[in-house]
Amino acid sequence: MSRDNLIVAQCCFKGAIDLAVANKITVDEIPELTTQLTKHIINNFGGGTSAVVPAKPVFKPKENYAKANNNSTPKIANPSEDASEKQIGFIKSLISELPLSEQDAYKQLIAGKVNKGTASGLINQLKEKIDENEPVAKTNTAPEEAPF
Repeated sequence: MSRDNLIVAQCCFKGAIDLAVANKITVDEIPELTTQLTKHIINNFGGGTSAVVPAKPVFKPKENYAKANNNSTPKIANPSEDASEKQIGFIKSLISELPLSEQDAYKQLIAGKVNKGTASGLINQLKEKIDENEPVAKTNTAPEEAPF
């Protein structure tokens, strides 16, 4: 039995159960009615043929992510528009990862209105700065000193 026919049989079985719950048929009649309904639907409406399902679309990156773009960063559609709240929130989370001595300068940059172009550049700059400030373990100069 094909998968489609099994689905038809399951629907007919549910219909027979609904009829038994509504006291239209007895519980003993459920299997017989299921078989009759399944045969009727498959004979009259076709069965065993499966529908052609189109293949899933393949992801094709937009032009701004194409290999032709040397720096592999996307072009900003409207760089003069105001930055979104998500961008500002992300920038704030990046600023909090910087040393305290550098945080104030960046907080002043986002205090006013920030456009998308500035926000994008600022995000890249902050990521580079955070990568530069990764903690490095100290070399052990004395055996009683901790390495960090």
